[in-house]
Amino acid sequence: MPHRIVGLAAPVGYFALVMTVWESAVRLLHVAPLVLPAPSAVARALADNAQLLLHHSRVTVVEAMIGLGIALVAAVLLAGASAASPLVHRMLYPSIVVFEAAPKVALAPLLVIWFGLGLSSKVATVAIMCFFAIYVATFRGLNSVDGDQMDLVRSLRATRREVFLRVRLPVAVPHFFTGLKIAVPGAMIGAVVGEFVTAQAGLGYLVLQFSQYLDTTRTLAAIAVVTLWSGLLYRLVVAAESAALRRFAPGSNR
Repeated sequence: MPHRIVGLAAPVGYFALVMTVWESAVRLLHVAPLVLPAPSAVARALADNAQLLLHHSRVTVVEAMIGLGIALVAAVLLAGASAASPLVHRMLYPSIVVFEAAPKVALAPLLVIWFGLGLSSKVATVAIMCFFAIYVATFRGLNSVDGDQMDLVRSLRATRREVFLRVRLPVAVPHFFTGLKIAVPGAMIGAVVGEFVTAQAGLGYLVLQFSQYLDTTRTLAAIAVVTLWSGLLYRLVVAAESAALRRFAPGSNR
């Protein structure tokens, strides 16, 4: 319990310290709200625009979740195929790396041309942002099995399915969740980037509209909501990781 209290108090205390320094600096230096509003002003903007922000949050979160789900399925399937066949890995990996190196912001307008102005282009942006981290982590996990352990299960005439379920999968699960935790913030970023290009709703749309009217306070409020959603989704992935690690822990009844 003391460790949990310390673990909770440390980030909360640090956040409070940063907000206090920010508030004090803005007030003492008389910084114009157009340049940098005080945290208290951003908090008031969050409260005053709560319904508007919640409405647009639904759009962005849906885009992020659909895109993340597509990236997850594609990355796991391709990582499994790459782990099962070195030839497939040699064929896929260079093109995946080259595609990952392409700037995503530059790709966003092309995705609008290819997928249209609606939901599909935002989902595609999210999927591209999330795919690489999940693919690399899952592939690494599937290939991290100890060679002696593989020799042992093969000597026991284990089937390919048994090798996968009892050896490869438990080892790959932590790696997979590492990639997924990296991808979750990228999902929200991808949705916002897609909304920057073309959208009539969403948090990215709000950020763009507020910034065009030089409303720095509400712009920061919308960015804060994006950050809060990213943190919430990250915590959900952490909870799922804990459940999965217990499920695939040594001695569990799989």
